[in-house]
Amino acid sequence: MLSDIRRSRPGVIVALGSTASRLFGESQSIRLTRKAKLEFEGYPLRIILHPAYVRRFGGRNGDVWRQAVADLRKAARRRRS
Repeated sequence: MLSDIRRSRPGVIVALGSTASRLFGESQSIRLTRKAKLEFEGYPLRIILHPAYVRRFGGRNGDVWRQAVADLRKAARRRRS
């Protein structure tokens, strides 16, 4: 999977959940890393809550839902041109 990421040269990488974040070497909680400016081999990396977690614990239009949507919007703005 990492070779696919390197080959595609993404504008931003969005890791959904703790399992995905560990793939990129992040072991801290998502609540901490979601606010950090991270990079993976020079590409912007955003770590956000997994959608299943958001749905289970936040529900649509709950605080966790709004947080996840805001994180996705930040990732879209951070995308390299």
